[in-house]
Amino acid sequence: MSTSAHTQQQSMTPAGSALSAQLAGESEELAQFVADFVAVPSVTGDEGAAAEFLEAWLLQHDFEVTRHHISPDDLERWPDCAGEKDLDARPNIIATLRSPNPVMAPVVLNGHIDVVPTGDVSRWTRAPFSGERSGGRIYGRGSSDMKGGIAAGLFAVRALRDAGVALPFDIEIQCVVAEESGGLGTLSLMRDRPMPAAAIILEPTETRIVTACGGAQPFTVDVVGKAAHVGRPWTGVDALDKVLLVHDRLRRLEAERSDRLSHPLFDQLPRKAPLSVGRLEAGEWRLTIPDVAHWFGRIGTLPFETINDVRAEVVAAVAELASDPWLRDNPCVVRFDGPGFAGWETDATADMVGALAASVSHLTGDPTPSSATYGSDAAVFAQAGVPAVLFGPGSMSEAHCKDESVDEAELTYAAQAVAMTLAQLGDSESFRSTHERTRA
Repeated sequence: MSTSAHTQQQSMTPAGSALSAQLAGESEELAQFVADFVAVPSVTGDEGAAAEFLEAWLLQHDFEVTRHHISPDDLERWPDCAGEKDLDARPNIIATLRSPNPVMAPVVLNGHIDVVPTGDVSRWTRAPFSGERSGGRIYGRGSSDMKGGIAAGLFAVRALRDAGVALPFDIEIQCVVAEESGGLGTLSLMRDRPMPAAAIILEPTETRIVTACGGAQPFTVDVVGKAAHVGRPWTGVDALDKVLLVHDRLRRLEAERSDRLSHPLFDQLPRKAPLSVGRLEAGEWRLTIPDVAHWFGRIGTLPFETINDVRAEVVAAVAELASDPWLRDNPCVVRFDGPGFAGWETDATADMVGALAASVSHLTGDPTPSSATYGSDAAVFAQAGVPAVLFGPGSMSEAHCKDESVDEAELTYAAQAVAMTLAQLGDSESFRSTHERTRA
C-alpha cells in the first residue's frame, strides 16, 4: 500500500480537529515557553540547568515526571561514549501520560536537550542564549535543534490530556542528554525503559515526515610530519601538506561511494552520504614547520549500510596514502569518535507513518515520505525494531549555525500534527492489533 493510499483510508477524527483548534489558541504560550527554554544554556556536558527547567515546568503542569540517570555501567556497555562526564548532574527527563487502559507498549516522543557550542559569540547578531522573539521567530542556540521540537511534543501531549482523549497506550516524552556527543542518553533509556510500540523523534525536519535517514560516523585522522625552521623547510616534512593529502583522498572516497550507492529517497540529493571536515589542526608555532596535524570530520551512511562497513572503507582509503613514501613509513592513524549513528528506514505503510501523514494532510501539509542525511537518536529505536519517524519544527539549515532560529507558527503546526497523530493512533485498530500481541 502506498503512503497516499494509506493516508486516504484515514479521515481525521473530531477529537483531532478539536486538538488542532485548542493548540492554535495556545500559540503564544508555546512560543514563550520555547524562548524561555532556549535562554537556559545546555551545551553537551552541561545540561543540568535545562533538565531542571523542564522538570519544574512539567511538575507545574501536573505531568508525571521521572529523572533517569545514565549509569556508569553504560560507559562500559558503550565504550565509544566513555568520555561522558558528570553523569549525576545530567539526567534525562521523562514525562508520562498514563492510559486508563494500556493494552500495548507506550508510544515515545523523543528529543535531546543538549545543544552544540556557540563558537565565536561575536559572530552572532543576537546573544546565543537570548531566546529573543522577533518577526515571528525565536532566536538562540537550540531553538531549532531541538528545543522547539521538544516543546511541540510537550504541548501536544498536554492538549491530549486536557481534552480527555483516552488512548490505549501510555505516552512517554523523553527529553535526553548527550545526543550531540553520540546518543548515550537514549541508548541508556532504551536499556532501562519498556520497548515502545512506535517513536517520533522531534528533530527539525521543516515538518516533513522523514522515514529514512542516513547515519553518521565522526572520526579523526592524525598525521605526523617532521618539524623544521621555516627558513629551512626542506629539512622537515610539513604535516599540513600531508593532512591535505588525507582530505583529498577522503573527498574522492565520498565521490566513489556516491557513484556506487543508490537509494530512491537519497539519489536526488546533491550529496547523498556527505563526508565533511569540521576542523583542521596543524602546527604549534608560526615559525616552525608543523610536525603534527589532525583532520576532524564525519562520514555519512545510507540506511542499508552498517557503521562497521563504512569505518572499514575509511580505514582502507587512508591506508592507500602509503603510496607517499613519508606516509608509508609514518602511517596516518584513524580514530573513530563515538559510536556513530546508524542509518535506518521505516516502512512507509507503518501505522505511525500513515497517522502522521493523515494529520499533516489535514493541516494542508505535504505527507510525502522524505529522507535526511544526518544522524539522530531515531537510529537507536529503528535498530531495536521500533517504527520511528523524524518530524519536528525548525530546519537543519539553522542547526549548528550562527543566529539559529525557529518559526513560531511552525511550532504550533508541529504540535497540532503530533497531537492529531497520537489521537489517530489511539483509534487505529491496525495499530492496536499489531502491538497488543507484542506488548513489552
